[in-house]
Amino acid sequence: MTSITPGYQTFQARDVETKAFAKSSNNDSAYVYKSAETGDLQPIDFSGEDPQTNDLVILPAPKIIKVVDINQRYAAMNIDNVAVEVNGKKYVGTYTLIQEKETGAMFPLIEGDVPIYKRIDADHEAWVTATHFSYAADDSRIYLRHGDGKSLHVAENNGDYFVITKIFDDYFRNNWILTDGTVISLPWSRNELIWVDRINGTTNTYNIDLTNTTNPFVFQGKLHIVNTSTDKMLELTVDSNALTMTDTGWTAPGYRTDDNNNSVRRSDYEMLSDCSVYKFDTDTKTVLKISDREDNSGFTPAAGQHALFCVHSVAEGNQEQPLFTQFDTRTESTQTTPATTGAKIDATERLVVVSDKEIMFYQDPFGEFTEYYVDFDTNTTTEKQTDSLSVIKMQTVAQAAE
Repeated sequence: MTSITPGYQTFQARDVETKAFAKSSNNDSAYVYKSAETGDLQPIDFSGEDPQTNDLVILPAPKIIKVVDINQRYAAMNIDNVAVEVNGKKYVGTYTLIQEKETGAMFPLIEGDVPIYKRIDADHEAWVTATHFSYAADDSRIYLRHGDGKSLHVAENNGDYFVITKIFDDYFRNNWILTDGTVISLPWSRNELIWVDRINGTTNTYNIDLTNTTNPFVFQGKLHIVNTSTDKMLELTVDSNALTMTDTGWTAPGYRTDDNNNSVRRSDYEMLSDCSVYKFDTDTKTVLKISDREDNSGFTPAAGQHALFCVHSVAEGNQEQPLFTQFDTRTESTQTTPATTGAKIDATERLVVVSDKEIMFYQDPFGEFTEYYVDFDTNTTTEKQTDSLSVIKMQTVAQAAE
């Protein structure tokens, strides 16, 4: 399929119509990439090899059910009535394909040598995405919560497919993933780090005392903690089968991690689930709080290309009207916009980043339900009644450092 161009990063069905994204009269393609800045469209074409001539030909657009932005390199798409070939056998049905953003190549997601359809009720419960989490630094693989227990799995590209492999058997742990694919896990029931070195094929367990530290976190592709007594940032490494803590020269006065790894990061900025924002200042090697927490916050923040978003409300309660705070990483500015309708529980569970200027949340997608589009430029909320989830999602891309 057509690859992504920076600036044209809202993937949507052409017939989606909201206040910010009016329906186009040009019906050349079923799907488009849209620029939030200009409103201009880039058509999306799907191509494949003609079995008779082996030439690359334009194919009819498939029916895309859902898009998930995984990281700057890959996205996942659930597609209906699609034909895929795995190990010489052809399958036709509803399957999950992985899009390589830079090239537009599509790869089936397989498990047990067959393609699968990964059902998604909420993105953050199914996939480890950079849209909702900052603990995975490995963009070369895809990580997902999978199976009956929603335990951590990895999917790796073998050149033809993304093949799923289980890493852990249970959900009840915090995980961190380094650039090289090393996975470190802290079970909720005990104070020990499980260090899975995928390069060497080894798994080791180390006792750790977190009494006077933050939880571990990933920064610049490596695992760190902060000593809360000294404010020093320490790097955690394994040396001769021992866990080593090394002073990085960074200080982090007052920095605290989210207990459940619910934070997002763009550029030098991190937002926690309570809406607080920290800046990792590489010039001074200091972590500074630049935006305070909000009361009655949700538990899952989200990120666009240059913006961080969180959910909160004036009063406590799932049915309260949601407030959304947006932090712009280019200007270090914060804006809070209320949804004029809708419930906080829906915004917390099902938050979609449409662009750096717009988010969408929706009710349980069963029968007829409502989608709510919140525009930060106009401070308006647009409702859409539907019986199928609109295909619209911002896709982030790798760009030069800000």
